[in-house]
Amino acid sequence: MKALVLYLLIYFGFLTGNFFLKNNFTDKKNYALCDQLDIANIKEDATAKSFPYSTRENACEGIYNYRARGGLSVVGLYRGDLLINEKNTNIEILPDIGVPNQIKIRAANVSVGDKHNYRLDAEISNGNSFLWDISKYLIPSGFTSNQIKIYGWLSNTGYRNVFERVSSEDIFYVPIVLNKKYDGDLQLYIRTVRDIKQIEYKVYKDDGSPIYTKKKSVESINRGKPIIIKIQSDWKNNRIVCINIIAYSNLGPEKIKVPIVFSTI
Repeated sequence: MKALVLYLLIYFGFLTGNFFLKNNFTDKKNYALCDQLDIANIKEDATAKSFPYSTRENACEGIYNYRARGGLSVVGLYRGDLLINEKNTNIEILPDIGVPNQIKIRAANVSVGDKHNYRLDAEISNGNSFLWDISKYLIPSGFTSNQIKIYGWLSNTGYRNVFERVSSEDIFYVPIVLNKKYDGDLQLYIRTVRDIKQIEYKVYKDDGSPIYTKKKSVESINRGKPIIIKIQSDWKNNRIVCINIIAYSNLGPEKIKVPIVFSTI
């Protein structure tokens, strides 16, 4: 009798565990890059419920529940035009630097007032590119070109002795290029959850010395719109730079450090 009770407990525990994973959070086991993002309530949205954040063919992609967070955050670091339309359904993504092994990439929506968020997580091996088919999940989800940005990144783990002089951050951002023939400016996009009236930033090279300082007032950068910083060409002469950004709102200053890797070879 005890054995039967134990069996039933294990069996129903297995069922409820699978139900929780399938109906509330993405299953992380199938793909290393899939985070446990909350997808429990997207069923209430007719569009979003068809595209939950989950394991796809070669990435993790889809919609998840919106959770507001304060402060500044990186949402983009790339060269190229991110056009989301039915005439441009495949976007080739390549590292814009020399990197060993592989880098990770992430695309996400910039806006902060949406009920649901979009995210793509994938990897690019050295010498290869990632072909992003936006017709499967991104276009049907309803996000537009102005709402989506993308960046590459590396974990500090394994590179700490190289990077620690510049920043103690766990993530280092990697420039990427959309479609290899593009020859435009590299730009950094920072998301803010408050209206911004002034920004300032300093750029430090890998020995910790400053190489650039900028302070300017802006008419207004509305919450959910990105702060855009053009990466100067001479910054790329350094292996790594760190951009220390301060954005001022009516509630005071917000800060973020953005370490950018231009070469790891």
